[in-house]
Amino acid sequence: MELAQKIDARITHLADTFHTGNALKNGIPVAIVGAPNVGKSTLLNALVGEERAIVSDIQGTTRDAIEDTIQLGGITFRFIDTAGIRHTDDHVERLGIDRSLGAAQRAAIILMMTEPGVPYPDIPVRQDQTVIRIENKTETFQAKYGIGLDNLRQQLIDAAPKTADTDIIITNARHYEALTLAHDSLLRVIEGLHQQLSGDLLSEDLRLTLNHLADITGGQITPQETLNNIFSTFCVGK
Repeated sequence: MELAQKIDARITHLADTFHTGNALKNGIPVAIVGAPNVGKSTLLNALVGEERAIVSDIQGTTRDAIEDTIQLGGITFRFIDTAGIRHTDDHVERLGIDRSLGAAQRAAIILMMTEPGVPYPDIPVRQDQTVIRIENKTETFQAKYGIGLDNLRQQLIDAAPKTADTDIIITNARHYEALTLAHDSLLRVIEGLHQQLSGDLLSEDLRLTLNHLADITGGQITPQETLNNIFSTFCVGK
C-alpha cells in the first residue's frame, strides 16, 4: 500500500506538470482583451515589434484573433489580439467577440486593457489566471509610443509559470494520457488493497499500470524495473 501510494503521488505530480510544460513548450498564452479602440492591436504590434494587427479608429476592425510569439527573459509568450468586447448586432463582429471570450478563457495571462473613461471588460476569470490591468493613453502607459512597455514586460515575466531547475516537466500529450491512465489503474489497485482483495484480482490493474508506463518508456516493464528506475527514465527533463 505504501509503495502504491508513493508511486501514484509521483505519477500525479508528473501529470500535473503537463499544462505548465505545454505552455512553456508552445508559448504561454496571453490574451489582450478590452473594449474597441482602447489600443489592443497597437499593444500587440508594440510587443512583437512589427505591424501584425491592423490599427484603425473604426470600431470592430479586429474580428478574429491574431497571434504572434515573442521571447521575454528566455520565456516564450504567445500573444492573442482579440476583437473589442462590446454589444453589437453585427453577426460577424459578434462571432469575433465570442472568439475573444474563448481566447480569454484559454489564456494563462489576461492583459485587461482600457483607457480613461472606458470601463474594463466584464469577463469571467479563473482563479489560476493572472490578470494584468492596463490603462492605455495615460501618462504612465502609452502603447503607441512604447511608454510603460518595459514595466509590462517585467510583469509578464514575473507572471510566467515557475519551475525548479531539477523539475521534470511533461510536454508530450501522449505521455500525459499514459500517466493519467496509469493513475486510474493504480487507484483501483489501492482501492483493492483497502478491500483486502487477493493478489489475483489486483494483478490485472497492476499489469495495466505497467503497460501504460511502458507506453512512455517503450517495451515491456518488469516489476523490478518499476521499482528501480521507472521514474528516472520515462520522462524528458526540462
